[in-house]
Amino acid sequence: MAKNKLSSADGEGFLRAFTDAWRDLEIEEDCTLQVMLSPSGRKGVIEIKLTAYEVGKDTHTRVVARYSGEYPTAAVSSLEATLYQAVVRLERVVADARRYPEGKG
Repeated sequence: MAKNKLSSADGEGFLRAFTDAWRDLEIEEDCTLQVMLSPSGRKGVIEIKLTAYEVGKDTHTRVVARYSGEYPTAAVSSLEATLYQAVVRLERVVADARRYPEGKG
């Protein structure tokens, strides 16, 4: 089934796509995603950090992959679109980390 096309002005659609991609990542890759937003060193800029953790029984959960970015940028016009873009990029990093454990490629 084809996915709906999103325009840059569709904040609600990007937020929905972000949460759907988040849920899909956790289910498909058997991991837990942590999203952190914090002010960067530059005024008016938000730092976005996404970390995927391996789901485990012990208290020392292993990091599978990390992604970081900033908002605003010249490439993306809304925070919702930036969050969606970040989780899509993290999905690629997680897939590569699973495919090539310990950086072996």
